[in-house]
Amino acid sequence: MTFIKTLGRGSLTILKYILLGIGLVLLAILSWFIIGTVQSFVFVPEDFIMWTVGGSTPVLALGSFSLFLIYLTNRKKINSFIRVSKVVKRHQKTIIAILLGFFIITGYYMFTNVSVISSDKIVTHGFFHPQGREYSLSDIEALHTGLYNRTIPFTPRQKGEFYYIVELKDGNKINLAEVGGIEDNEDSWLTFMELDQLFTELDVVKTVDAKDFDLHLTNLAPIYRDRIQNIFDNVK
Repeated sequence: MTFIKTLGRGSLTILKYILLGIGLVLLAILSWFIIGTVQSFVFVPEDFIMWTVGGSTPVLALGSFSLFLIYLTNRKKINSFIRVSKVVKRHQKTIIAILLGFFIITGYYMFTNVSVISSDKIVTHGFFHPQGREYSLSDIEALHTGLYNRTIPFTPRQKGEFYYIVELKDGNKINLAEVGGIEDNEDSWLTFMELDQLFTELDVVKTVDAKDFDLHLTNLAPIYRDRIQNIFDNVK
């Protein structure tokens, strides 16, 4: 009987954590959707073609979410430590202020890290210039596209992942593959092709690294494989 009760309590605990995990994932998705909607409203004009988010934004979001998850799953131990720790008690207000400052700064950085591409200009927003820094298409210095040949841990960069980086004259780089939104929600690969054609007509240097193309994109539909291949082949 005791074994059955223990088993029942264990099952309830497992179910609780499963439901908590599902709830947190749904909360993260909803939060990401809300942030993206607000970013689009604040930073993206009506005449845009595509807008992107910074590559470190997903990493910071995942890191913040992971810290929150660790606290929820270990809150009893953490709260017990806080109650008995003299250091924490002595500097409680300072620690709270530091944590709040960290999350506010991180949230601000993620929110403002947006670039908008239009038919005649590129506008980049960031931590120190939320109002936007405007570039003409003639400010494009080089184009870099291809497939990443290795995975870098704790970053969005995965082996075989497509990238299309626009390098501007001041060294600023924008990866168009980190899509925030597309005009009229069109096919992103078709939009990449159109922008690639527009950019290559500017007679800028374009480098392509498409090693193991067939190996990495075997599961991609032929129509999208053809569009990526078209981008790689479009070199003047």
